[in-house]
Amino acid sequence: MSSVTLTTAVLISLVRSVLVALVGLGAVAILERWIASSRSRTTRQIRTALAIAPFFVPELLIGFH
Repeated sequence: MSSVTLTTAVLISLVRSVLVALVGLGAVAILERWIASSRSRTTRQIRTALAIAPFFVPELLIGFH
């Protein structure tokens, strides 16, 4: 039997979630600068489409069902 208590498991999960959120915020900041650095509107639209394209990958859409 594992000796990890519920409090410890929740604390570990909370710390992991905060770390993942911080990494995500850093990635978003970099991506936002990359999109904003576009000179033309068309380039911004293409870069935005490229940024959201991974969310339409079938594994992400149905992987958790």
